[in-house]
Amino acid sequence: RKFLPEKTRHKRQTLQDMTRPLKLWLVKHRDNPYPSKSEKMELVKVSHMTLTQVSNWFANARRRLKNTVRGDNFTWAKRIKAYNKCAEGNVELLSLPSS
Repeated sequence: RKFLPEKTRHKRQTLQDMTRPLKLWLVKHRDNPYPSKSEKMELVKVSHMTLTQVSNWFANARRRLKNTVRGDNFTWAKRIKAYNKCAEGNVELLSLPSS
């Protein structure tokens, strides 16, 4: 009887693990949350997402932040704080370093 080698399963990263580098980048660059093409390519490598997925994630994240606090006089940092206060359910908050 022949024994077949066990198939190795490649464990897919969880969504939180994939988006964590994007969230860290967003918080770090909260004054201008628009990554350049080269920055997106670096994020593609660390998040194991495609360039389209990374681009869409940032567009959706900025939209979520804008919809949380409406108005032109809010900085991105203030929007992130407001988002964290309003976030409900199984959502990972955007952590701001204390300043």
